[in-house]
Amino acid sequence: MKSPTPSFLLTALAAVQFFLCSQTAAAGGGFFDPAPDPAASLPADRIYPQGRIFPFSGYSGKPDREKANGFTMHGPVYGNKKFEALEANEKAGLPFPYTIGLDMKFHSDKPLVLTEAEIKEAITKQVAEVAARTNICWWYLAPEEIRYWRKNEIAYMKAASEAIRAADPLKRPIWMYDPNHRDAKALVQTGANLDLIGKGCYVNYAGYQDRRVWVRWGMEQEVEAVRQLRGRRVPLLVPELCKDPDPALFSQIPAWVRHDVYCGLIHGAKGVVIWSLFKRTGVRQSYDIWYEAYATAARQLTGERKLGEVFLFGESRRDLTVKQLSGPTTVTLADKTKTAEAKSLSEREKTGMSLKYPAVSWRELARGTSRYLFVCNSSPETVHVAVSGFPSSSAVEEADTGAVVETSNKLALNFELPAWGVRSLKFSRR
Repeated sequence: MKSPTPSFLLTALAAVQFFLCSQTAAAGGGFFDPAPDPAASLPADRIYPQGRIFPFSGYSGKPDREKANGFTMHGPVYGNKKFEALEANEKAGLPFPYTIGLDMKFHSDKPLVLTEAEIKEAITKQVAEVAARTNICWWYLAPEEIRYWRKNEIAYMKAASEAIRAADPLKRPIWMYDPNHRDAKALVQTGANLDLIGKGCYVNYAGYQDRRVWVRWGMEQEVEAVRQLRGRRVPLLVPELCKDPDPALFSQIPAWVRHDVYCGLIHGAKGVVIWSLFKRTGVRQSYDIWYEAYATAARQLTGERKLGEVFLFGESRRDLTVKQLSGPTTVTLADKTKTAEAKSLSEREKTGMSLKYPAVSWRELARGTSRYLFVCNSSPETVHVAVSGFPSSSAVEEADTGAVVETSNKLALNFELPAWGVRSLKFSRR
């Protein structure tokens, strides 16, 4: 039998190990080694995925206003004003997702019946009319919400997307809006004909005002669809600006927007398209509050802080540790055990019927020689977290504002996140 190591030797070995680790941490070790730049070959003047520019857009807004507020795109727009909008965006210097499609009347008693050749001929003509307009960044396929279980609708979608690709010399990506409730299985069906996958994520509108982890669920569906489609698609966050909450809750709107945008990005979004920037009747009272909150996010992601590029091209790392110290540890998205149908079920049969998520989620990314950490609280209560694993010599700042974070050579940062709170941190070599 092997003789046990004396306790004093274990203590000494532990001390030496701690010393070596602390010296490595203090010096930075490999923590700040440059991360590879997957965007090095992408043009700086084109929208992702064909360029380096982070997509931040909204439906049916005002190009000049959006340009001034950090939006890198504007559109799409509805109706017959798409060419007028194309001209306005070109004048403002903003890329534009241009709508291509036919009024197939799928929801009427007598949908339009066209052969594949007829669909392709009509779509090809539409693309050819504007293909030379280089401020078109994406094609937006209409009608929206194609029902993948309807053979005639998916056949139209397939023919239309094939025609767009064949007629576009610049090979710009194609997107079609999918509705809020669609899961990964559904998104795979429509996404097979698309380059961009973006379904609605209208938290309040869909009845999830106090369960904003709905954003995470939505992005997980898109990311899983992208994975099943072999990673050759781009997931988009499509949040809401469409409904007035109770006036007593207007003050919460900035926190809601910040949570929804950053939660979406933490869980895989590669762009933001807001529905919508048109001041519709149902949101007239709180529109300006919503808009300014989104504009603030746009400026953080596309302005001098360039956080959008961090989410697009940052390399995922797992050196940092985020530990929740207090507050609710889980949040419930849906609890089917409380439905009428569940009353006759046993407790064993109810297992798995509640969909829960961690209250706190985060993402660590390396970009250049800096390290970024984004932490999100998806609960309606305050949580307390501790972050460790960074070199004690790190210079730390708020990633979205540049404000200095005092660490006093500590190896951990403790802080509170209020309801729906988000913290973004940037670690650099001092």
